[in-house]
Amino acid sequence: IKNKIETAVVEVGTNTGYRFTLTDMTDKEDNVYYLCVTAADKAGNEAVRTCRFSLNRKGSVYDMTQVAALVQNQYRTKEKMSDLEIVEMNVDMVEEFDLYISKNGELGTKAVFVKEISGSESTGYTYVYKIDKTNFTEEGAYRLSLYSRDRAGNEINNASELHGKEITFIVDNTAPKVILDGTWSDSKGGAGPCALQIVVTDNFSLAEAEFMLVNNDTVLERWDYMALAGEGETLSITLPAYEEEVALVYRVKDAAGNEAQQRFDKQTVEEKNKAEKDRGALYHDSLAPVSYGGILAVLAGLALVVVVGLFLYWRRENAKYL
Repeated sequence: IKNKIETAVVEVGTNTGYRFTLTDMTDKEDNVYYLCVTAADKAGNEAVRTCRFSLNRKGSVYDMTQVAALVQNQYRTKEKMSDLEIVEMNVDMVEEFDLYISKNGELGTKAVFVKEISGSESTGYTYVYKIDKTNFTEEGAYRLSLYSRDRAGNEINNASELHGKEITFIVDNTAPKVILDGTWSDSKGGAGPCALQIVVTDNFSLAEAEFMLVNNDTVLERWDYMALAGEGETLSITLPAYEEEVALVYRVKDAAGNEAQQRFDKQTVEEKNKAEKDRGALYHDSLAPVSYGGILAVLAGLALVVVVGLFLYWRRENAKYL
């Protein structure tokens, strides 16, 4: 931030130094500030020192650098979550502090954390709250709020905003789901999928989804699902039958980093369909063959039964008058 500084020469024994005074902090808002000083002499010797201080006219101020980083990159997996740290600074003693966590809009519960205190009445107090990542192991949308009261009676109640934004983030441990529906077309010399409908969904936010038609390590076709359709939408593609053996490969990834990959070739599809047929269920997450001939045969059989039934009923009714 821009600030006026007064400079003065200071004699310290046989050494000469400089004193810099910040003169216009009065109009700055209550907050945590960092003053970084870099000094170098003509011989190239250099020294750096950073000091943290706070303006505190309305009670506690907070350094929530780690929380801000979490809010900015809002999606995390349980494995990527780390312990959080909130620093509270107050010229007076803080007599009460509580941190509340709500998940998926539920009523907030008190978080588990460790408190470290430093400082004195002459220097002010610094409180470091270390919040264990085990508070955020379950999947869901989290919201943090805090309550603080110092000895002078200043209260921070339900502080749930950071720079005008809610303190929210999402823990997502589930990979995106891919639904493939289509037919497998046989032809001389090889086989290949000819018509596919693809839908990719995620429980929170889908980031990437790529589909490729490959022959060994050679990519024959490539589709960017996000660019062509978008999350939850249907992507329809039509493929010719290839003479060589081909496979459909996909890679999907959500905003938290959960990733899934799968390869479908003729053998994979036949094995999956056989397993589903054996247990009398339809398989919706593969390239499922469709047989219209079987459906027509069933309908024809039902029609024949209906015709015969009507004929017998007619004979019985008209026999009364013969």
